[in-house]
Amino acid sequence: HDRLIQFFRALLLEAERAHTVGEYDNAETLYLRAIRSAGRHKITHEEAQGAELAGIFYYERGLLQKSKPYLMLAAERYRQWGSVFLANRVGDFMVAQGFNLFPDQDQETAEDEFTTNLHGNSKKRHPGS
Repeated sequence: HDRLIQFFRALLLEAERAHTVGEYDNAETLYLRAIRSAGRHKITHEEAQGAELAGIFYYERGLLQKSKPYLMLAAERYRQWGSVFLANRVGDFMVAQGFNLFPDQDQETAEDEFTTNLHGNSKKRHPGS
C-alpha cells in the first residue's frame, strides 16, 4: 500500500513539474494516469489530491469547463475520505473563482468528456457504484 502511494505521489510530482515547465500534454497525461490509478486501487485521498491538482491545472490554463468536474471530484473524494476541511477548501476555491456549484447546461458535456478522459469510456462513475 505504501509503495502505491509513493507511486501516485511520484506521478503527481512529475505532473506538477511538467505543468511548471510548460509541458502541458505530458502534465495532463500524468495527472489523468495518477487519478485513474488511485481510483482503480481505491486510494481515495490520492484520487482526491490528483483531481484537485488537475482541476487547478485546467483552471490556470483557462479551461474552466474542463476544470470544474475535476474539482468537484476532488471535493467528493475528500468527503468520502473523511476530510470535510479539504472538501470545503476545494469548494471555497470554486466559489471564489466564480464556479457555479450546481449543474448547468454545459456541465453534462464536460462531465462526459471528463469521464471519457478519466476512465477511457463513456460510463459515468458515481460514488458507491
